[in-house]
Amino acid sequence: MPKHSARSAIRLLERSKIPRSKIQRELMGADLDLEKMVIYLKGRIQFDVADRVMDIGLVRSIDGASTIKVSLNDYDRSIVQSRRLHNALDVQLDGMWFRMVKVEREAGDDQLDLTFEQREIAVLRSYPKKGAKHNGVIFADRAKVTRAEFILRLIREVKEFKIPVVIPELHRPQAIEKGSDTPTWGSSADGSDTESTDYSGVQTSIATGGGVGTDHNRVSSDDRNESPQRVAANQLYVKGVPASKAQIANANTIVAVGQSMKVRRKLLVVSLMVATQESTLQNLAGGDRDSVGLFQQRASWGSYSDRHNPAAAARLFFKAAIPKDQFEPDMPAGKLASDIQRDYTWNTPRMGDDYERWHREADRFVTAFGVPGGADEWTAAEANSMGDNAWQSGSDYVYYRGEPKESDKVWKREDSWTCIRRLAEEVGWRAFFIGGVFYFLPDEDLFKTQPIMHIEEKTPGIIGIGFDLDVGKPTSEVKIKANVGKWLAPPGSVIVVKNTGPANGRWIVNEFERSIFGTEADITCTKPQAELPEPLDDSVEHTPTWAKVGVSDDPSRQPTAPDQPGWAGIDTDGSRNAVVKVAELALKTEQTNHYRYPPDEGGDGTRPARPIPDSLFGAEAHKSLDCSAFATLCYKEAGCEDPNGFGYNGTGNTGTLVKRGRSAAFPNPGDLIFYGGSLAFPGHVAVFVGAGKIIEIGSSNGILKLDWTYRPVVAIRSYLPL
Repeated sequence: MPKHSARSAIRLLERSKIPRSKIQRELMGADLDLEKMVIYLKGRIQFDVADRVMDIGLVRSIDGASTIKVSLNDYDRSIVQSRRLHNALDVQLDGMWFRMVKVEREAGDDQLDLTFEQREIAVLRSYPKKGAKHNGVIFADRAKVTRAEFILRLIREVKEFKIPVVIPELHRPQAIEKGSDTPTWGSSADGSDTESTDYSGVQTSIATGGGVGTDHNRVSSDDRNESPQRVAANQLYVKGVPASKAQIANANTIVAVGQSMKVRRKLLVVSLMVATQESTLQNLAGGDRDSVGLFQQRASWGSYSDRHNPAAAARLFFKAAIPKDQFEPDMPAGKLASDIQRDYTWNTPRMGDDYERWHREADRFVTAFGVPGGADEWTAAEANSMGDNAWQSGSDYVYYRGEPKESDKVWKREDSWTCIRRLAEEVGWRAFFIGGVFYFLPDEDLFKTQPIMHIEEKTPGIIGIGFDLDVGKPTSEVKIKANVGKWLAPPGSVIVVKNTGPANGRWIVNEFERSIFGTEADITCTKPQAELPEPLDDSVEHTPTWAKVGVSDDPSRQPTAPDQPGWAGIDTDGSRNAVVKVAELALKTEQTNHYRYPPDEGGDGTRPARPIPDSLFGAEAHKSLDCSAFATLCYKEAGCEDPNGFGYNGTGNTGTLVKRGRSAAFPNPGDLIFYGGSLAFPGHVAVFVGAGKIIEIGSSNGILKLDWTYRPVVAIRSYLPL
């Protein structure tokens, strides 16, 4: 395995801050120790290959497997006749392990080419093992299991070694395609003509730093090849309708004012959520009573001329927003929008829902403007409104590993890596390895990470920059030639191209290719590919009767999050910090996927919430979750021992929790605080997260963050070392 840990890899990508001193440089540096590889290869095939090596080429890619191709001069045929070339032949280069997967030679040629594939991928190709029951074909019901959970089940099947993973959206059900998803073309919100989309223009206008081009949604009449679904995924919308030039111009003004006032990205998104809800991003001359402008601000906000001037109105909005955001930085975006708008009459359990439903559209605008997401922002799933409606009580759609034949009655073997790639491509996500760590996430997540490099043709080490912005291709490309050792950005990271005309902007590094004996490397970068919804219909019409599909029987539900190092960016190390992070993640989850508090059906204060769900982020937890189950699962997901002392067997309550742990006079982060009832059996429990706050669930409002002194405290219990 590589020298760095899985945890360090997670920090690099998940937290969107990649220090130059910790960049994963495997195979990209100019100081590769080839002698070690040659010696190792010699020991495996029992030939001195030092004088026979003609070339060693390598490719690192997020579109498939990283490979090494070793070209040997087998002039006397001694290597090919040695019987030492087999698929268990492993070599190591620069901390990465590779396994031989192909041997080839042209007729009449002395050159023998050995292709080595990244070992983790080669091992995944060996699963399911020969002789597996039903050819290793497995199924999982989409109503019970997420696509990411099913893929994790395939990764965990590997027994040769443990593969670290980063899957930020592991437990998030993805949006399902609707019959009405295909857009209707022909007119925009302001009634002006829209031609069919110029996909290249859409891509090249994103994140140039100069705002969003007002023709961002323009459609080219000669575009005959682009998929309408892919076009739609890359347009900007206002309340579900492609944004007009006027709406884009107003959004640009709002974001530019916010940037001039140095507000953080969250407030930029909130400002567009509010303007979308209040005015559909139109500078209205009037409104309800004395309301006016983009934000429908009333007379108490300022003069009519200021409120009707987009820039002045935006400044008024941000002046009100900044102190509220500073006072409670973790406030959900919808609730913050409601508070800024002085929506004091709002009295529903989930305040700000009318603003919150435009979060995805606003987030896309801000990203298109050139402001990438940060570590304190919502995950891509949250920004994409993946909520309760994605979970169904049951469905005909199943994820599967296997290849259907003869009208789905006969199933052939499909290896796990091929299956993973297929499942990723169906929804436009990425499945790849960096330094032995497996990543499964959408391009949107990658595109939000902090850029590793800012380059132009005169940047030291850059030999040349070319680009291909053909509208007939599914994605645009930038091709860079650089000196080996000068290039710092590994595949999966983001760079910014400057002073190169239409190629300016942010790009995802897709592939790095070089010869070990050469001094130059070829790098291919792409724009984000469109994220697609879950398919509406299942391609498998007849699931075999022997296929078990369901939560209890489906192994894809296991292992739970603590067995995944650093899942969702959290180090599940059993620490206080991990408990706090899990509770905070559940609080964020509440905003898009409501946790249902079980009713007091018997009228005696008891709630039928047992057994405790297996995971805090699975479907069962959203159906029924009470306070003690929430506290218990925060500890479980964080990798701690069961605070009830039952080994997470599904039981426990406030009474069993309060009996364990150390008594404390004042809480520390990760401690449990008990309220009401008696010391022997408190009526309520919450997780203390620091800064005088608790996170709890105690009513139909779902998971909330409150002051820890909001009601009389019965006891404080500490279960973890300080």
